[in-house]
Formats: sequence, C-alpha cells, structure tokens
Amino acid sequence: MIFKKFAGFLKLFIIPLMKKEYLPGKSPLIKGDLGGFVEYNSNLRERAREMRNNPTDAEKKLWNILRTGELKKYRFLRQKILGNYIADFYCSKLQLIIEVDGGGHQEIRQENYDKERTLFFENLGLIVLRFWNNQVLQNPEGVYERILEFVDRKEGLI
Repeated sequence: MIFKKFAGFLKLFIIPLMKKEYLPGKSPLIKGDLGGFVEYNSNLRERAREMRNNPTDAEKKLWNILRTGELKKYRFLRQKILGNYIADFYCSKLQLIIEVDGGGHQEIRQENYDKERTLFFENLGLIVLRFWNNQVLQNPEGVYERILEFVDRKEGLI
C-alpha cells in the first residue's frame, strides 16, 4: 500500500520535474534571485535547433568568446526562444541578450522587426547588445571588451 502511494507520488511530481514537464510552453527568465517564466512559442523549437546546429561564422566566433576568459563563469544559451522570438545568445543571470546581425538587418523591414524584438526583450527587463558580423569577425577583442564593460557594470548591481 505504501509503495503504491509512493509510486503515485513519483509519477505525479518527481518524474515530471525531472523531465521539466511541469511548465510546458514556458521558458526560464530569472530576475535576480527571484524565479520567473516567460511564455514561448513552441513552434519555434525546430527553427532554434536548426540555428544552433548551423551557426554563422560570427556566431561561432562569439560563442567561443562567451565560453572563455571572465565570461565563462556565466551560462549563455544559444538561440533561446523567448515569446515569439529567438535570441542569438541569452544569459539569465546577467539578464542579457546578445545579437549578431548580418547585412540583411539593414533592410527596412528587418530593422523594424529588430526594433520590435528589442522592445519585447526590454519589456522583460533584459538588455540587448547588438554587434555586426564584421565586428565579431574582424575585432573580436573589441566585442569581448564591450561585453566585459556591461558585465562589470551589471556585477556592481547584482
């Protein structure tokens, strides 16, 4: 009898927690030490996976930057779905999104879409840093320094 109750408890509570089924359609967004979640469009999962598996040269370079030096102590996620958008790089602890843009982002329609995305992210309390592909590829040290400047300011507030 006790075993059946324990097995039922495991089925209802523990196993779903381990599988992260307890919050379907939600994405973690941690604000400070408080927990919070942001709804996300689960239809974007496959697209985000494709983007993670086929990064641009600039995204590869930035990913290496984020995983080295002083930045390696922060957990950055690639192609993170938040709402109806996919952020190139996301760090919940820093409340930071880093975007790497190619030439297509100079077109009016894409610029408007980027503004809409940035506004959405900022309304969540996130900061968005944007870099052009050529900045990341030709001046990775400058990109690293700019991110570190942000982190230093942010660490003073955390």
